Amino acid sequence: VYGSAVLYRLLMGGYLLPGGLADANYAFLALLCALPFVVSSMIGSAAKSSRTVLTSGILFAVLFIVVHWAFVFTGEEAKGEEIARILTVFPISALLVVITVRVFFTREASGRK
Repeated sequence: VYGSAVLYRLLMGGYLLPGGLADANYAFLALLCALPFVVSSMIGSAAKSSRTVLTSGILFAVLFIVVHWAFVFTGEEAKGEEIARILTVFPISALLVVITVRVFFTREASGRK
């Protein structure tokens, strides 16, 4: 979250959230997005969990960077209701990616046996 914010500040000259990096919503967004990955890493065997977290982390990072770039590219800072949507949509997307990858790996493992 912070890495893409700094990168887009350098490339585009602005932040998505009005307070820049000091905006507490960036920290809140980072925590909410990390939560599904933390929970996934604590469920199941270590090898299965690490593979799931790594794969879903890469997929979510690509998704997050592209969508965050699109928001910053519009050139407008998010306000009120938009911030609430961002704080809802990104964490739900992270959760969906983790669940999808976990189901895929579970089915793949059961298919091999």
